[in-house]
Amino acid sequence: MLELAREYNCPIRNPIASGENPTAGMPGVAEPMGEHAPRLMKEFNARTTDTFFVHFYDEGATHAQLLDIFGKVATGTAELMCHPGYVDEAFAKESVYNFQRERELKILTDPAIKQAIEANGIELVTFANL
Repeated sequence: MLELAREYNCPIRNPIASGENPTAGMPGVAEPMGEHAPRLMKEFNARTTDTFFVHFYDEGATHAQLLDIFGKVATGTAELMCHPGYVDEAFAKESVYNFQRERELKILTDPAIKQAIEANGIELVTFANL
């Protein structure tokens, strides 16, 4: 991934999450990833966010959790792992994480969340801005 990111000059997801459990949400290779990823990211000079929040997922995808994350966003860039979307019958057959997507979308588009983003001085950007 790092070699491809360098070849195509594209930013990538920061593999180390912010908070108490830096490999939360990662596959079973989390321990080696937590040990080697910071060194490799630096070695490849990978463009990525300064922080990566993984806790807005499944049962953790709540208004309260999102507001808590907003309070932890510091100077720099941050990625919020989320999977918002609409689910139709075909998609529901293909994914086990489907109706949670609609709940995430509802929370993320709530006008109160938009107000909280503005109140916390957060500017929404895309990976193209990195």
